[in-house]
Amino acid sequence: TLRVDGNLKEWSSLTALDKAVKGTPKRADLEAKAALGYDATNLYLAVDVTDDALKGGGGGDHVELVLVFPGGATQTVLVTPG
Repeated sequence: TLRVDGNLKEWSSLTALDKAVKGTPKRADLEAKAALGYDATNLYLAVDVTDDALKGGGGGDHVELVLVFPGGATQTVLVTPG
């Protein structure tokens, strides 16, 4: 069971995002892991990002989740820090 509580210990399936990031993913600069979960009505996203320099604001650091639906329609969801 997943709880929306910010505790990622229950997300055993976190996978490193080594090819889906801009820039060069190195531990000193950027490390990112993510996992998706779902139930009958919801889609859940867990993201754990470590970055040496947080850039806030509208054009700052974020994670993009792109959903592709049958027929080719897409929906992009931006997840920002905080």
